[in-house]
Amino acid sequence: MSKKILFALLLVLVAALALSATAFAAEEEDLVGVTIINRTSGLVYVSLLPDPATVVYFLDVRTGERERFTVPRGRYTHTTYACGKTVYGKLDLSHQVTLVFTPCASDPANSGERGIEKIRLDSYPFRSDFRFSFD
Repeated sequence: MSKKILFALLLVLVAALALSATAFAAEEEDLVGVTIINRTSGLVYVSLLPDPATVVYFLDVRTGERERFTVPRGRYTHTTYACGKTVYGKLDLSHQVTLVFTPCASDPANSGERGIEKIRLDSYPFRSDFRFSFD
């Protein structure tokens, strides 16, 4: 009888491990990467508020740095600070995105491409395929 109990416990343990691995994989799929590259002369700060508002994500990157953050997929309202200016808008994080904050005193050579968006708060290129926008 003890072999049956041991076998049952082993079976329950294997099933629990399999279910936890599946739950972890499902949770992992709901996350998306946000990379912020700061080419400005100061701090870049982005706060993300999901809809519905349950938490706030604060992302900050020092001058000359590149940081990768992971947040849940979704649409966010953002408050962004760079080059002494603050803007408000929307950010679609249904896919990963890289936000490149360009130097404050010059326009970027181009607007970037889908997924790698160059941002200057004075003259942001409002492209319909960009995920970052201001109000």
